[in-house]
Amino acid sequence: MDLPLRPGSVDTIISVASLFYMNNVPHAIRQAYAALKPGGRILIVTYSALTMIGLSKVEPTPISLFSMTHLEQWLRSAGFAPQFIWPELPDARDSLRKFLYNIPG
Repeated sequence: MDLPLRPGSVDTIISVASLFYMNNVPHAIRQAYAALKPGGRILIVTYSALTMIGLSKVEPTPISLFSMTHLEQWLRSAGFAPQFIWPELPDARDSLRKFLYNIPG
C-alpha cells in the first residue's frame, strides 16, 4: 500500500504504534522520506521487539517483527539521519519538543 501523499508535500510525519502493521516497513519508510519537504522530520513511536513478540501471540492481525537495529538501517537507507530517544532518558520530553507542540512544561 502506498502513502496517499505527494512527494515533498508535508513538513512532519508522525507514526505512533503503526509500523509493525505494515507489510513492507522499508517501503513505508522510503515513501515517508519522499513525502517530506526538505528539512522535514519523521517521529516514530514503536514498541520494543519483546513487546511486539508478545503482541504477535494475541493480535489477530499479522504484524511485522523488527529490531531497532533494522529500523535504524531502514531509516538510513531511505535517507534519514535517525536520532533515537529512549523513554528512560530524563530529557525525553524536552527532546520531543523539537517535533511536537503543546507539551506541558
